[in-house]
Amino acid sequence: MPTGMETTVKIKIDNFLVTGVVFGNINYQIDQKVRLNLTTDRINLFSKVNQKRIVNGKIE
Repeated sequence: MPTGMETTVKIKIDNFLVTGVVFGNINYQIDQKVRLNLTTDRINLFSKVNQKRIVNGKIE
């Protein structure tokens, strides 16, 4: 979803949905295969059951 200066991206990995922000106006196609690099010092995890944030922080 392009939102001006950034694009919100939702990627399905097995049973997980990863949502991220890509800077720039990029138009991905539905079901397009993409490469994923994570910035592991800024992670927010949300519950699949109630969509509440479980934790934020970094992965070490």
